[in-house]
Amino acid sequence: MKNKIGLLLLIVFLFQGCIIHSLYPLYTAETIILDENIEGFWISPYSKGNADCPEGLLFEKDKGKNFYYLTTCEDGVFSKFETHLVKIGKYTYLDMYPERDHPREKGKENKVGLSDFHLIATHSFARVTVNENKLVMESFKTEWLEELFKQRKIRIKHEVIEDDEILLTASSKDLQKFVVKYEDENKAYDEGDEYIKKTTTN
Repeated sequence: MKNKIGLLLLIVFLFQGCIIHSLYPLYTAETIILDENIEGFWISPYSKGNADCPEGLLFEKDKGKNFYYLTTCEDGVFSKFETHLVKIGKYTYLDMYPERDHPREKGKENKVGLSDFHLIATHSFARVTVNENKLVMESFKTEWLEELFKQRKIRIKHEVIEDDEILLTASSKDLQKFVVKYEDENKAYDEGDEYIKKTTTN
């Protein structure tokens, strides 16, 4: 069953505990942008410098594609995402979606079991600022969104799934309206994670 991957991660290593999952993407055709500044390897100032599992963000673009492949590594496990840059309102956002045919562990055959075919892919979002040498990501706060739902201040379509996790089920257009409405709400975002560009992944 190699390369027939029903497994699509609901847990994204990149932003542990800070993920708002969405059934639909944040982007639409007219909001997708490309920025060559994002291409390359970005490392956190707190990286341990593990050569076998470089702790950072690797953005790569195939010719003719309108998105980037984002590769991350944590605890020896590699993860890969199809990542669109989305321009909405004042800001740019990343829409991340698990890449289907990428081995989860370096050098190992991608094996799946029956339970893997019962998992559903989701999108996750982050606000991003990037220039030639610095990249900053700001994740949406799950606690902030949960509180808005509890207070009935928003009505964006969603479901509450296992462990009280929120899954947004709104359309892409409605997601964009939601993001623009709260684009200047500082409480909506965690403190930004900063990355510095490196010339190589070693």
